[in-house]
Formats: sequence, structure tokens, C-alpha cells
Amino acid sequence: MIDGLTHTICSAALIASFQAAQPKQAADTRQWIAANVCAAAHDSGVDPRLLTAYLLTENRGLDIYAIRPAVRGRDHGLFQVNSHYQRHRTHLVNAHHPYYGALIAGQLLEENLKAHGWSWKAFAAYWSAGQATRGTAAAQRYYSRFKRHYDEVDGHFARIRSRFLAAMSAKTAQTASQAPKE
Repeated sequence: MIDGLTHTICSAALIASFQAAQPKQAADTRQWIAANVCAAAHDSGVDPRLLTAYLLTENRGLDIYAIRPAVRGRDHGLFQVNSHYQRHRTHLVNAHHPYYGALIAGQLLEENLKAHGWSWKAFAAYWSAGQATRGTAAAQRYYSRFKRHYDEVDGHFARIRSRFLAAMSAKTAQTASQAPKE
């Protein structure tokens, strides 16, 4: 189970990321998406910053119902999970739900990291394994967009974490100063 502070920091950072990406999106929708992505990150063991960078690279509009044509099949949901290449995934039927879309994205990332190591090709392979393997310019552009989104999300995490730690430190100091003296 994810602890309360970790979940709070994750949710707050993702909400800030989504607000920056799509300021007109309803606040409750951003909160719902953030809570589900954080839960999926915890359950899958995948860094929520990576999942969110994929989400923002694939679906900047935060449209959970997005269906886009692809070279084969269709891309579905926030993470644009491809119906042809990912048809064997147990959660594909739920790809429009942020939790299941994030689980599938996490599985793909783990597979790509095994195939390519910790490299730009592993991250670009989410978009196109073939183009990433060949190192095409299009795959490099995809990775550049992904990396830009990752850096933005990482900045939100750092800022939110810093604020929470400062608030906790202030609360601890206040509690200590109010303790009865012997």
C-alpha cells in the first residue's frame, strides 16, 4: 500500500503537471487522473514521472476517450495504447481508464528497457519499437518530446516535495517549541 505522504506528493505533482499542460481541464478530472496514475505507478513499481511523461507526450489534451488511427490498429486512451500491437494485454479493454492505461505503459517500458537498456531507444520504443531500434530521426524527435515532458514533471515533483518537506520541518519545529519544559 502506498503511504499517505508519497501518494500526496505524487498526486500534487501530477496535478501541477496536468494543470500546466491543460489548464482548461476540470480540476476533478486532473485529480482523478493523477490519483490513478500514482496508484498504477505504485502497483507496477514504475516511476510515476516516467508514466506521466508518456501520458503528456502521447495525449497532451488529457483526453481519456481519445482514439486515434495508427499504422496498425488504433491508439486508445491517455497513453495511446495500440490495439493491434498490445491486443494480448489483459487490461487492453480498459485502456481508456488511467489506471489500466498506466499499467500497460509501465509494462511496455519495462519490456523496452530489457530490450534496449537504459537508453533513449528504450523510451522512444514506446512510440515505435522498429524506428527506435533503427535510431531514426523520428524516434529521436519522439524521445526529445518525451524528455522535455519528463523534465517538466520532474521539476513539479522536486518543487512539491520541497514544499512538503519544508512544511513538515516547520510543523516539527512548532511542535517541539510547544512541548512542556521540565
